[in-house]
Amino acid sequence: MESKNIDLKHKYMQLEEIENQIKSFNEKINSIQDDLLRLNDVKENLISLKEQKNDQNSLISVLEGIYIKANIIDFSNLYINIGSDIIAKKSYTEVFELIELQRKTLNQTTESLKNSILELDSQALKLEKELESEVKE
Repeated sequence: MESKNIDLKHKYMQLEEIENQIKSFNEKINSIQDDLLRLNDVKENLISLKEQKNDQNSLISVLEGIYIKANIIDFSNLYINIGSDIIAKKSYTEVFELIELQRKTLNQTTESLKNSILELDSQALKLEKELESEVKE
């Protein structure tokens, strides 16, 4: 009897662990969706900036919801932070390619997480059935 109780507790703990993993993966998916929305915003902003003419006044986002009016003199290049506060000059094409690469990577990660969730759901269902049958005995 005690062996059965230990086995039940072990399976219940496994089930809880699986549920926590699923919750964590769902949170990561939500975070990735937020990142994808931000990338879309960046892409749209870059497209609208590229359509403007030199020396035309523009509102430039400083922080979310905070803008500054500025004259953009050079629309031919963008400057991006490539890590460790290193700034690199990139063309619009290079930046768009970088954004698309980031989007592709994020979408692949989302798919991978969704597949992992499906596998975990299957494991959880199996454990639930085992627990149910063992409790009935």
